[in-house]
Amino acid sequence: MGKIILPCQPGWVEEAHERAEQLVGLRNSITGGRNAWVGVLGQIAYADFQGSKECETYHFDVKVGLRRDEVKTKLRGVPAEGNHNATVAAANCTQDCDRYVFASLYPDRGELFIVELMGWMTPLAFFQAAELRRKGEDDPEGLGWTFKADCYNLPYAMLLPVVRERHATGPLRSG
Repeated sequence: MGKIILPCQPGWVEEAHERAEQLVGLRNSITGGRNAWVGVLGQIAYADFQGSKECETYHFDVKVGLRRDEVKTKLRGVPAEGNHNATVAAANCTQDCDRYVFASLYPDRGELFIVELMGWMTPLAFFQAAELRRKGEDDPEGLGWTFKADCYNLPYAMLLPVVRERHATGPLRSG
């Protein structure tokens, strides 16, 4: 597993919180929109890494060249491992994107965070390989939590590595 570690740049967390407040009625959110800033922060970091712009659509978040990437970000207390899951809510199976890019976010120092780009997969390949878990099911690894929504899960270790695209000209946000 070749994850890419991206320290958050100054202003990213504040921007993510501000933009998340504008997301009224976030569709099909597993957390009911409570952690919308996490998804926004993942988008900001991935767009910056690719030197691309965000797109703010239901179907995809970042356009990398002609490709439409949907960024799925999870908040964790620790760095992600290969056996942790990439997740897509079952309610989001109709998003029209070319790739799912999976990111993990965990606290660093104080108010800062680390974003880990864990990998990517096309929607077709993801849903063929992923396992459907139902709302209310206990985590099969016995980690003591319950699924909050119907969702498809696949270990990060099965994803393809994220690479910086050749067209990327550099970060749009970082100094």
